Amino acid sequence: DEILFAKEINLLVEMAVCKMPIQTKKIYQMSRNEGCSNEDIAKDLGISKKTVENQLSLALQEIRRVISSFYIFFF
Repeated sequence: DEILFAKEINLLVEMAVCKMPIQTKKIYQMSRNEGCSNEDIAKDLGISKKTVENQLSLALQEIRRVISSFYIFFF
């Protein structure tokens, strides 16, 4: 039961990431999937570290919103 729940949450996260703007998605993936630091992401993409932080914050807010909606719907 817990494994199925975890898979559904993971799928929700993947769906939320797919719907993100290209730059936000890239920053999120570099941070979470590739383990890059904010400084490394900023250098690689030619943007400021603050922009990376802001975009990550927006990405995480959206993921939290999607997961919260899931919890409200099922619980």
